[in-house]
Amino acid sequence: NGGSSWTEAENLQRAALLASYQTFGRRTIDMSSITACDSNSIFALKFRWQVNTAADLCDLDNITVTGTGADTTPPGNVTGFTATPGNQQNSLSWTNPTDTDFAGTMIRFRTDTYPTGPTDGAQCYNGTGTSTVHSGLTNGTTYYYKAFAYDEAPNYSSGATASGAPVGTVTISNSTFDADANGWTISTWRASTAYGYGTMVWSGTVGRTGGGMRCSGTGSSDNNDRCTREGGEAQKTISTVGYSNVRVSYDLRVNTLGQNRTGAGAGACAVDHNLIDEQITVYYSTNGGSSWTEAQYLTRSSLLASYQTYGTRTIDLTGVPAVNNNANFRLRFRWQANSGADLCDLDNIVVTSD
Repeated sequence: NGGSSWTEAENLQRAALLASYQTFGRRTIDMSSITACDSNSIFALKFRWQVNTAADLCDLDNITVTGTGADTTPPGNVTGFTATPGNQQNSLSWTNPTDTDFAGTMIRFRTDTYPTGPTDGAQCYNGTGTSTVHSGLTNGTTYYYKAFAYDEAPNYSSGATASGAPVGTVTISNSTFDADANGWTISTWRASTAYGYGTMVWSGTVGRTGGGMRCSGTGSSDNNDRCTREGGEAQKTISTVGYSNVRVSYDLRVNTLGQNRTGAGAGACAVDHNLIDEQITVYYSTNGGSSWTEAQYLTRSSLLASYQTYGTRTIDLTGVPAVNNNANFRLRFRWQANSGADLCDLDNIVVTSD
C-alpha cells in the first residue's frame, strides 16, 4: 500500500551476519505466494539496519526485484460449435480446448450479426460444460453466437461462431389419403389358414375428408374362436434425417364392431395381445422394419367409447433418440377384426418434428 503499513519479510541478527556475510553474499526473499504483491503499482520495500557504534559498517548492494510476466496468451477456440434449431430454442454444443490453463467458455449472442468480442451482445452461457439449450427464443429469428474460451487471467480466445433460427412444428410427412394410399404398403393377415384374410384398402369415401384407409374382417362368423381373427396392415418408411423430437398423429374411426367378443377366447391360434377383441396396434421401427417396437394399442372398449366418429391420437417419440435423424424410420398400423361387419378406418397420418 505504498508504505502505509509494513509486513516483515525476514530478519538477520549479529550471529548470522558475522557467520555468513563478512564478505558480500546474496539473499533472496520469495514472495511468490503473496498475491497482494502481484500486479501492484504501489508495492514498496524497506531495508532497516540497527547498529551500536560508529565502528559498525553495514553495506547493501544490487537490490533486484523479479517476477513472472503476466499471462497474455488465451486458450484455443472451442471446436465443433453448432446450433441446432428447435421450437423456440437453439441447442448449442461444442468441444472445449485442451489448454492446461483453460478455465471456461462464455457464449454471447446477437440477432443482427456475430458478437465482436467477449463484452458484445448478451450472454447465454458461462461455464465448463460442452452443451446448453438457449430457450425462450422467437421462431424464425436467426441468433448469431460466438463462443469465447478463456483462462484464469482471464484471456479470451478469438471466438468460434454458430447460428440457428428456431422453428415451430415442422411437418415431415402428411398422408392425407385424399387421392391414393400415399405410398403406404398394404397387406392383410389371418390367424389360421382355415379361414379367410382380412381386407385393407384405400377408399376415396371413408376418410375424415375425402379418402382414407379401411380395414374389415371377413365372413359372417363372429365368435370366441381365436382362429377366426384376421385384419390388415399399412406400413411406410418415413425419413427423419435432419429432424428430432418426432411425433406421430393419426385419425381413426370404427363402426359398432359387431358382437361383443372380448378376452382370451378359445383355441390355440395367436391373436394380438392375446385378446380376441377388435383392436389397433401402432408400431415403429428404426431399422426399416427389421424389428418393431410397439408404440400404442387400443382395444374394442376404448375404440367404441371414443372413436365411433373420427378422433385424433398422438404418439410422442421425443424420448426415443434412435428415431431422430434416421433414414430408416418406419411406421406400421395393424388392425385386428372379427368379421366382415367390423369396419375400421385410418386417415391423416402425420409425422412432425419440433
